[in-house]
Amino acid sequence: MRYTAEKPRPWIHWRHRAVQVLLRPLLRLYYGWSYRYRGERYHEEDPHQAYLILANHNGAVDPILLALSFRQPIYYVASDHIFRWGFASKLIRFLAAPIPIVKAQLDLRAIHQMSTISREGGTIGLFPSGNGSFTGPEMPIHLGTAKLARLLKLPVLLFRFEGGYLTRPRWGVTTRKGSMNGRVVRALRVDEVAAMSPEALLKLIREELDADPYLETSAPLPTLASAPNRVLPATRIPSYPLQRYKGIRLAEYLERVLFVCPQCHHLNTLRSKGDRLSCPCGFSVRYGEDGYFYTPDTAAATKNGPDQLAALPQVKAFDQFQRQYLATWLEQTGVRQTHQAEPFFTDEGERLSIVQRASHEEKTLDGQLALYSDRLAFQPAGEATLEFPLPEIRFTAVHGPQTLQFQDARTNLVYEVHSDRPRSAYRYLVMIELLKSQPGASVKQPDPH
Repeated sequence: MRYTAEKPRPWIHWRHRAVQVLLRPLLRLYYGWSYRYRGERYHEEDPHQAYLILANHNGAVDPILLALSFRQPIYYVASDHIFRWGFASKLIRFLAAPIPIVKAQLDLRAIHQMSTISREGGTIGLFPSGNGSFTGPEMPIHLGTAKLARLLKLPVLLFRFEGGYLTRPRWGVTTRKGSMNGRVVRALRVDEVAAMSPEALLKLIREELDADPYLETSAPLPTLASAPNRVLPATRIPSYPLQRYKGIRLAEYLERVLFVCPQCHHLNTLRSKGDRLSCPCGFSVRYGEDGYFYTPDTAAATKNGPDQLAALPQVKAFDQFQRQYLATWLEQTGVRQTHQAEPFFTDEGERLSIVQRASHEEKTLDGQLALYSDRLAFQPAGEATLEFPLPEIRFTAVHGPQTLQFQDARTNLVYEVHSDRPRSAYRYLVMIELLKSQPGASVKQPDPH
């Protein structure tokens, strides 16, 4: 008896197009109302041509918003955590057939699946940064994206969302209504892509996809006479025209991304409530409807001072400050040695899981997470401490607003750390990057709370 290899099942299915046609009008209406989103139709789309669409990334609904500008279904490269949602994941697979990857890590299997889709005539959607922005500018895009674009030999469409960060900040809990739009800003033919070096193509991709809401502008600044005192009561030192994004609880959970107080320099003491970010030391700012910080009242204006607002007018500048501050502090003699025994910060009530690619979670443990200068440690209740030396951590990432993900190079296992309360996974990411990038080595020492 002769045996023949089973023919692989096609990736593309007629139902994917049916879903696109049926849901597009409803989704356009819903997100037009809830996000004030306007997606510009790509009229040059050839229904018989497959494309590689590269887009900047703001949040979880980006694939839906991107699809509103195109007729044909788009097969997205997606972080594999969405494949661990039980029935919801099965539904996503059935309706949209996304391509799973471990966060921001394109592997050979994903590249093979993308090649299969392109051969079948399907359009591929990729958010090359792999991360929604925490601070406004697009997260880093690596050279592998440009190499992939050349490898697939497809026309490349560069799609840019504008206003997404201020509409739904990654750190926030509420959606704000202002102005958000998306459109194809550059189309590249296959021969144009082939003619460019990977470095030149990467430069172009980065330039076209960055929708930093805090970029300097030469446009005249608006007056604040019409701004409601409830939100914009005092000093503003802006560099961008005023565009309001109205909502409630505007500052809540900013501590997911901002964790060094600029006044007392303590770690993890900033807290948010309503539209205010403050520290027990007296530092306090108000997050305005345009995404800038303001002095919340006369007393705070005197304490913080206009110079502080000028230096830290918005989240992007604040994050630059805390990164520079920590880099300088870590270079001081004795800091790393001290924090081999004493953690920089700890978090209680954490949940550690081993995750499989596009599959279920395994070995869930509850306990305390702590970062030292040489290791990340997890202390389960009543069990031995799990230690991950920083040189053995292959990558770190954050998915969603606050789930920490990292890979242990010793075992190739990928771990995720979850929390049911708001806390900053971003600070672990920043500190691990700084500790690994600097050799072991006057700034005031932070208090590790």
